[in-house]
Amino acid sequence: MDRGRQNAKASGGVVVGNAGIDTNVYLDWDALDPAVEAHFTRNVRYLAHAGGFAARGYARPGYPSAFLGALGHDPDGALVRDAFAREGVDATGIFTDRAGTASSVNLVFRDGRRRNFSDGTGHMTLTSDRDACRALLAGARLVHLNILKTPSRPRRAISLPPPTSRATPCRRRGTRPHPFPKTSIGRRWTPPSPFPSGKDLSDAPRADRDRPAHARAARLR
Repeated sequence: MDRGRQNAKASGGVVVGNAGIDTNVYLDWDALDPAVEAHFTRNVRYLAHAGGFAARGYARPGYPSAFLGALGHDPDGALVRDAFAREGVDATGIFTDRAGTASSVNLVFRDGRRRNFSDGTGHMTLTSDRDACRALLAGARLVHLNILKTPSRPRRAISLPPPTSRATPCRRRGTRPHPFPKTSIGRRWTPPSPFPSGKDLSDAPRADRDRPAHARAARLR
């Protein structure tokens, strides 16, 4: 708890949401034939989900970032924790989901369409430690909420402090003013997506830009 309070003092933004591992299955055709049992595809695994993208997105340009959410004690959870540690995301707000780490399988067709199969594990019934949540949020300048399945769920799952908290509520696209510079993390900033449209690949390696659109994967390393 003391460590959480110390880290909270330096937290610029706390991302409340979900992080996990996704597997993209890239198909070389436009439709899936259910009569065919086996397919040869390109499968890419990476750290994903909105909370994971946002926490790393704040940390990438150097802003203090913290994550508040659940992971399992399993290999996928270890991958997420290692990525957070490597990129400087404060992980003291992670609590345990005994059902495991959330994951998804995304079938991505040649024309860019996708079909998602999501395993949220125990997230709909999780509760967290109220004191730990308050300690992490106490020093936050911004609270970025990504879990909005029902109006009551975020407060119940993460034990949010009352509205009198100093933290500034902010929806995903930053529609309310906050103290981060607008040029880097402003009103129109959106966390990086694993499904690029193909229109903005200026930062992608040349080898990735030259590949077919359906085979591109913006993997966050």
